[in-house]
Amino acid sequence: MMHTRRQFMHHVGCASALGALSPLAAWAQTIDQVKIFYGFPAGSAGDSVARRVGEKLAASPYTRNPAVVENKPGAGGRIALESLKGAPADGSVLTLSPFSCTSIYPHIYSRLSYDPAKDFVPVSIGAVMHHGLAVGPLVPASVKTVKDFLAWAKANPGQASYGSPGAGSTPHFLGALLGLNSGADLRHVPYRGSLPAVNDVVGGQIASSLTPSGDYLPFVKANKLRVLATSGAQRAAYLPEVPTFAE
Repeated sequence: MMHTRRQFMHHVGCASALGALSPLAAWAQTIDQVKIFYGFPAGSAGDSVARRVGEKLAASPYTRNPAVVENKPGAGGRIALESLKGAPADGSVLTLSPFSCTSIYPHIYSRLSYDPAKDFVPVSIGAVMHHGLAVGPLVPASVKTVKDFLAWAKANPGQASYGSPGAGSTPHFLGALLGLNSGADLRHVPYRGSLPAVNDVVGGQIASSLTPSGDYLPFVKANKLRVLATSGAQRAAYLPEVPTFAE
C-alpha cells in the first residue's frame, strides 16, 4: 500500500512501512471516504486483497467507511501509480501495487512518469503472494512437471508461450529466467492483468501463464488447467500438492 508523499509525510512522519496499516491510524482526523487504486482488472487475487483491505479500514480512526476500490488496469500497473501521483495528498487516496512497479520499473523504463522514492510513501505490505506456472489444453496432458513442459517447449517452439500481467512484471521475469536457464525459447505475451492471461490459457490461445497462484484456483478446481510449480521457499497454502520451482 502506498500514498502520495507531499503532505502525507508531514502527518505520518517516519512511521511509514510499518505493518497492519498502523501509520494510517495516526491520522489526525477521520477521512470520510478513502479510495484505493488497483492497477489491474477486477476479480484477480490482488483485486481481492485491495477490497479486503478496503473493508478492514472501515470504522477505524482513519476512516469511518469502507474504502472504495477503483481498478485502473494497463501498463503493468503504472496507470494506477500515475493516478496516485496526481491525487490529492491528503490521505484520501491509496494504491495497492505489486513491488515491481516501484522496484523494477525504474530500472527498465527510461521514461517513468513517477519517482517511487520521491512521489510515494510506503504504508504497509498488503499481502505476500506466490506465483505459479500453469498450462492449459494447448499443452498435452502428459506434461505434468516443469521438466516436462520445458522439453515440450523445446520440441514445439512455435507454441511455447507464456502470458503475464504485463511487461516488466515479476511474472514476466520469472518466465524469462526460466527460459534463459533452461535453453527453452519461451515467448512472452503481456496482458492487461493476470486474469486475461489465465483465460487465454484455459481457452487454448496460449500454452501457459505465470501469475499469482490465487488466480488459478477456480480453474484448478474445474480441471481446466494444471499448475506445474509455484514460487517461494515453501509450497503455496492453497496448492499444497504443487511443488515449488526449487523442488
